[in-house]
Amino acid sequence: MNTATITNNQTTVPSLAVSLAAPADTLTRPRNGPIAAPQPAFRRMTGLLEDAGLLMVVVFLVPVAILLVGAPLALGIRAIIAIAHLLFWR
Repeated sequence: MNTATITNNQTTVPSLAVSLAAPADTLTRPRNGPIAAPQPAFRRMTGLLEDAGLLMVVVFLVPVAILLVGAPLALGIRAIIAIAHLLFWR
């Protein structure tokens, strides 16, 4: 490895600009070994079940959240309209 050095009074420190730079052949060299180790069927099945469970939770909780926000808002707007009718359109 060729690094440029910066000499201080007592120590020699490798230059970060040169020592962190990768050699040109590392960008084109393939990795050794598989990208991901194969998993047992049980772990894959539990992962799929977990994903399905989370999807069901999201599917059921989104309408509940919409109702919790939307129902009070709609009732408030309806009350304001009723008050406006009583005050201005007699």
